[in-house]
Amino acid sequence: DTAGQERFHTLSVSYFRGAQGFVLVYDITNPASFENTAMWMRDIKMKAGEEVEVVLLGNKCDKEGERVVAKERGEK
Repeated sequence: DTAGQERFHTLSVSYFRGAQGFVLVYDITNPASFENTAMWMRDIKMKAGEEVEVVLLGNKCDKEGERVVAKERGEK
């Protein structure tokens, strides 16, 4: 768990090899948080392989009234 902070990015990537799965969590009230998942997905596929399982979760569902990332974007 690195909270997506850039300073932990290279450290995180070193743990990708041999992983069986990943859980990516983004903030539904923060579009940049969602956009960062594309970078993580690219790195996961490069380092862990195309066949690894990835679960994408939208966090802060209790703030539905503040949602800026549509459910449909996450479901793609």
